[in-house]
Amino acid sequence: MFIEYSWQIMPLLLLVFMAIWAILLYWRKLRPNLIFVTCLVLSVSSIGIAWWSYQQTIYILSNQERPIITVAFSPKQGATDLVVKTIQSANKYIYVAAYSFTYEPIADALSEAHDRGIDVKIVHDNSQKNVRGNQLSSLKRVGIPTRINSKYKSMHDKFMVIDGVTIQTGSYNYTENAEKRNAENVLVINNDSEIVTAYLNQWQKLWLESVDLK
Repeated sequence: MFIEYSWQIMPLLLLVFMAIWAILLYWRKLRPNLIFVTCLVLSVSSIGIAWWSYQQTIYILSNQERPIITVAFSPKQGATDLVVKTIQSANKYIYVAAYSFTYEPIADALSEAHDRGIDVKIVHDNSQKNVRGNQLSSLKRVGIPTRINSKYKSMHDKFMVIDGVTIQTGSYNYTENAEKRNAENVLVINNDSEIVTAYLNQWQKLWLESVDLK
């Protein structure tokens, strides 16, 4: 604790030392010498630097990006729109873990992201790969790497990791039923490094234990 705040404490201790020195000089009726003047200048300068550093620290902390959370719901309460908007915000990559993926608007958004150079990858549950309307084959055809996970009874995840700064998750499967008929939720978290890291690690685990879609 002392080491952490020593940069703030030491200038004050130096100033106290200089005050005691000045009192002793006055008491003994001695004139300040060059050493005293030099130390006084250094102590005043160090206090000024410490104060400036403190103000900079406060400024950085007050302007630091904080987690931003956005939510939406279904049916027809903005869930799909939020997912698509989050996909469109990507600048580098989108890593998807999907239990079920049959909804064309989300597939189209991922295809468009892929077309503009975003690294899109999808890992999908094995039991859902042959469901009617599944979008995986069309996404694979446009060049999006897609893998199938069969390690679990159900790989029931439905989340996206985007650019290492954003997580899209919730109960919402990427299906028309989720948008139009079910009561679902979508949660988007930005700027929370611990949560993003946890989801990214989980996605990488799912990806590595999966096999390419054939």
